[in-house]
Amino acid sequence: MARLEQAITNIVDVFSEYASSDCKLNKQELKKMMEKEVQSPELKAKICSGDGDNIPWKLDRNLDRELDFKEFMN
Repeated sequence: MARLEQAITNIVDVFSEYASSDCKLNKQELKKMMEKEVQSPELKAKICSGDGDNIPWKLDRNLDRELDFKEFMN
């Protein structure tokens, strides 16, 4: 499998592992995914801090407080 193809597959797999049955990530699911899947302290600090309220909700285009895959990838 090509590297880009593998990277895309990994992103889809990780998203699917943490997303609820409606294929969206809520605040708790997104926080759990970031805590477990992002190991670099520097990167983790850039993405999210504290209690999860600062996780990038600007990606939530329809303001439903959940991220679908398309929003997550933006």
